[in-house]
This record gives sequence, structure tokens and C-alpha cells, in this order.
Amino acid sequence: MVIGDFFEIPDFKLLAKKHEVVAVVVRDRLEEKPPEMGFASLVDPESGAALEGDFNKSSVEAYAKKVVAHDHKLYETFRKDQIRFTKIYTHSIASVELRRLFEGR
Repeated sequence: MVIGDFFEIPDFKLLAKKHEVVAVVVRDRLEEKPPEMGFASLVDPESGAALEGDFNKSSVEAYAKKVVAHDHKLYETFRKDQIRFTKIYTHSIASVELRRLFEGR
């Protein structure tokens, strides 16, 4: 079982050939569609790097479209490599989502 936000598309092809791999995508809704907040400075908690930008309506919509396209490619990669997956949002009940995943086996 691999858990992450998967904003980078992993290569589990070899691993999936030898093992059953289950991917759990954990996201917050704000990661997929941040609010319009004008000019803001965001800090990456892992690296401490700051990102400054204008989070206006058009930039937020463009970002959200890129996330949808990225996720579509991610899911296609998982399907091609025969990896079961689910997406769990931070506000949802993880046990319910995981049960659905494993019952659908």
C-alpha cells in the first residue's frame, strides 16, 4: 500500500508486476482548487520554500484544470499498471473509502 498526494506520477510498473500494489491518494480540496485570495505568499512545509503569486479567478481555474488533467493521467497510469487506487479527501471518513476499495476487489 502506497499513500501520498501523487502530484508526481510514480513508476510502479515493476513493483506491480511482482506484487499487489494499492495506491491511496490523499488530498485536501484546497490543494485541488485553492480559493481566490489575490496576491499571496505560500510556504511549502517540507522544504520551507515560498511561492508568491496572484491567486485570482483565472489563475485558480487554470490551476484546477491542470490538476484534473494530471489526475486523469495518474489514474490511467494506475489502470495500465493494474494498480488499485482510491482518492481520500482529508475531510472524509477514510475507513469508509478504504472499505469500498477493498470490498470492490
